[in-house]
Amino acid sequence: MLANKLVDYVDEIPGLETAYDVFRYTRRLGGDFGATRFSIVRLDKGTSSLADIGIVNNWDPELIAVYDENELSNGSPVLAHFETGNRVMTYCVDTLPQKRPNEKAALARKLFNDFGMKYGACCPTHDATGNRGGLIFSGDELVLTPEDGAMLHLLSNYLYDHLLQISATSISNSELPSLSGREMDCLAHAALGKTSKETARDLELSDHTVTHYLTLACKKLEAINRVHAVAKAMRLGLLS
Repeated sequence: MLANKLVDYVDEIPGLETAYDVFRYTRRLGGDFGATRFSIVRLDKGTSSLADIGIVNNWDPELIAVYDENELSNGSPVLAHFETGNRVMTYCVDTLPQKRPNEKAALARKLFNDFGMKYGACCPTHDATGNRGGLIFSGDELVLTPEDGAMLHLLSNYLYDHLLQISATSISNSELPSLSGREMDCLAHAALGKTSKETARDLELSDHTVTHYLTLACKKLEAINRVHAVAKAMRLGLLS
């Protein structure tokens, strides 16, 4: 499926200028084989919290909150694969071998099923110093052939390296706020001068949900309001 688009996808990566560009690119890439969710993670020896290791993602904030509150990173087979694996791993959460206690394994399975992330593919990557990370694609109708997997892994490595370069030119990665895809979506609309109501209509969300995402973005960016948040996001290279 990706074979016909591989050259175009590779050629597009150098032109991505912000984390939001990477977000839109990765969302489109995942959509080519049925993935509705994605996360680009950079493993950090100081923490295994999804809220901290996710650089760019479109995961639901509620999923991340429940995951981290229950410390489900401990024993995660996907994060373990990022630490040691070198090839794409495809999986179904219902049959994925677990090293978590039974009750936490059951919670993880239920959580990802409830959020439409039953099937997944994780692509391990690393930076120039050997620090590990990678991309996770997931959805309820994910279809990935072995050939697609090889190409996706190639693209993931190029994209991951480019994202770290973007981060390095704007601000050190350790200081870069980790905004979800929806938070960046709402900020991008705010940057265009759109109201919460207009943003809600464009993104097919409720006004309340848009306000929630903007509040989270303000908190992460340490901004006093959405105008301030947009200005800081632009300065940090998160928005063009």
